[in-house]
Amino acid sequence: MPLKKPSDLFEEKIEVETPVKVEELQEQTDSISSSLTSSLTEAIDKNLNILSKEYSEKLNKFDYKLATLKEEINIKLNDLENNDKSLKGEIGLVDERQGRINIHQLKQEVTTEIKKLEDKIETIKEAYEEHILNEGLLNEPPSTDNEDLLTSLDQKFITLDKFEEHYKLFVNRIQKQLSTLGGGGAVNIRDLDDVDQSTARVNNKYLKYNSTTNKWEGADASGGSGIGTDNVSTSTLNVVGISTFNDDVVFKGNNTNMRWDHSTSDLILFDSTRLEFGSNKDFEIWHGGAHTFMKNSAGDFRIRGDKILLKRADDTERYLEANVNNEVKLFFNGDEKFATTNTGINVTGDVKVGVSTAQGVILTSPNGTEYRLIVADDGTLSTTAV
Repeated sequence: MPLKKPSDLFEEKIEVETPVKVEELQEQTDSISSSLTSSLTEAIDKNLNILSKEYSEKLNKFDYKLATLKEEINIKLNDLENNDKSLKGEIGLVDERQGRINIHQLKQEVTTEIKKLEDKIETIKEAYEEHILNEGLLNEPPSTDNEDLLTSLDQKFITLDKFEEHYKLFVNRIQKQLSTLGGGGAVNIRDLDDVDQSTARVNNKYLKYNSTTNKWEGADASGGSGIGTDNVSTSTLNVVGISTFNDDVVFKGNNTNMRWDHSTSDLILFDSTRLEFGSNKDFEIWHGGAHTFMKNSAGDFRIRGDKILLKRADDTERYLEANVNNEVKLFFNGDEKFATTNTGINVTGDVKVGVSTAQGVILTSPNGTEYRLIVADDGTLSTTAV
């Protein structure tokens, strides 16, 4: 008996649903892949944001530290530059001072002064004996050392400044001793330390004290009186005699001012400053804004002169000219148009009179009757009694 085929054992064929399961599996796979991709993207973005924020904060801190360090370096550099300039300035002063010091000349001057002082001391010793001098310097041996800055007498000096300081103290001490005898001290202005020799020892100068330098300085006398008036502040100043001003003089008013300009020799009245005549402001002249004014408040305003001219500002044209015992002329654009004569007037050009029958030229007859001469539109003339 032959074997049966497997398909013969079943009456109906079994359909496999494999394709359906593959599609579902594909969908699940796609869903999982999409979810995984989304999760990875979100995680990466989140981590990147965190990393970016941390990096930005660290970068800002680094920039701040760098700016702070740069500012500190600049401050230190400025301090170094200032110290360098200060040191250079001090070095320059020292060099200049050393250049001015003439050691040989100073030594000669000190030697001469010491010789003079030795002679004076010797004279004092002989005349008043040793008890007159309270310092006791002449009784002590040169090697004696005490609180007095002048001892010991045989001391040596390291610098020229120390020697100069010791010398000045020595001279001052001797001057004080001499003053106890009814005299002494400097008897010549060139021996005074508080006098500016360069300005004081000049012809025609007097001494004026300068509180800034604490010295007496040479100055010019005011009018030969010996009184300086560089800065005078007073409510009333009475000057007897002639006052001479060698520079500008300014007169300050409550609202306006006036100046005497020395360089141009002009008396300048500024805007709205009035030049007044008369006790009651009878006549005034002033300039204000864009105009100039002349105001007469009492009597006639009389202008006198054998020849009076009114002309334009640049002096190129005449407006009016009046001559003594002669004509008076009027001008138009610089040309003479009207002039009086001993018998009447002269007119250059046309004379236009009247614009209606009520206006014209008035003529007087021999008997004194006045008539108005009128011209009609057609050119005919007629007269009517006035």
